[in-house]
Amino acid sequence: MVFDADTIEAILPPRRERPAGRTFATVDEALAAIPDGGRVFIGGGATVPLALVRAMAEQRHRWTHLELV
Repeated sequence: MVFDADTIEAILPPRRERPAGRTFATVDEALAAIPDGGRVFIGGGATVPLALVRAMAEQRHRWTHLELV
């Protein structure tokens, strides 16, 4: 089986549209929402939010205790 864009598109579920009014947070907004002592789940594989992880590493002094899952 050849895995080109058309083949992959045919086997994937249909794309869902983003609900009206729903927006994404900026990295700064996401960092501001993480409290000291909080727990942050970081998805693996292709879902790793690299910009957020890099920003968390750069600003690690903001937290004294943070659980990463």
